[in-house]
Amino acid sequence: MKKDKRKITVWKNGQQVKLSLHQSLNKEELTAKKEKAATLMDTEEEKVPPYDNRFTKSEDSILHVFTKKIKRIKPLIIAIASAFIIGSLLGITLLKMFVTIDEDRQANGDDNNTAIADVSNEDKKGAVEDAEANSEMLHAFVLQGGVFSEKANAQTWQAKFKDAGLPSLLWKKDNQYFLLISAAASENDAEQLKAEVAASGLEIYVKEWKVNLNKDALSKNEATWLQKFVDTWHKAVERQEVAEQQQWKTIIETAPDRFKELTQSINKLMIEAENENTLAVGSNLLSLWQELTVALAE
Repeated sequence: MKKDKRKITVWKNGQQVKLSLHQSLNKEELTAKKEKAATLMDTEEEKVPPYDNRFTKSEDSILHVFTKKIKRIKPLIIAIASAFIIGSLLGITLLKMFVTIDEDRQANGDDNNTAIADVSNEDKKGAVEDAEANSEMLHAFVLQGGVFSEKANAQTWQAKFKDAGLPSLLWKKDNQYFLLISAAASENDAEQLKAEVAASGLEIYVKEWKVNLNKDALSKNEATWLQKFVDTWHKAVERQEVAEQQQWKTIIETAPDRFKELTQSINKLMIEAENENTLAVGSNLLSLWQELTVALAE
């Protein structure tokens, strides 16, 4: 293909320049391509932001989201912090209260224990007083020749005291048999009686003897009679003689049916009292006491 040799005149930098038509076309195409490329580059640059700008916007976006979340949970954070502070203060206050209470208890421990002990003692005292209010007690010191678990052995020794001229009786108490000789109002009086029988050569001991007489099962009339009997009996033991004859007669005459058999022993005591010595009087009063307990048990 033949090249086109025709010439054209163009202005370049203020001067006329003659170019061939082919060369002009090539330059024009090249210039157009360059302008097109520049246009495409400018468009792409406008569409795609610089890397630095995109990075800054991303950071701003994350910070904005984080700040927004913080604002949302801010009430919850405040509530948790407030609950923690209040709970801590309340716990410290309660701890101080308990420590103060413990110190007060320790400081007043002895006083409290004493108060409790006093209440306990008062309760026991009240119980004893109630029991005593419902019973009468005969109390004395006795001459005791022995105590046996078998009645046969007790009877054998009772015979020995009888052979020695000493009065005696067997009193069953707490599943044992006590061999008793006489009774006295005090330990000193009982020791004197013991000295009187020392010549017998038998072993004799002084022992305190008491028996509660329960009035729960008694009528009012029977309880009144029992009180008179106890008072009169104690006077006789103290004097070591059967005095107050009129009182004993009154006891015999007013005795309830429960104690009718006992009046026979009282009458015998009164008849024989003038001819009996102190040891015998004490022995008869002791026998009377035993018969009374039997009557109350029926």
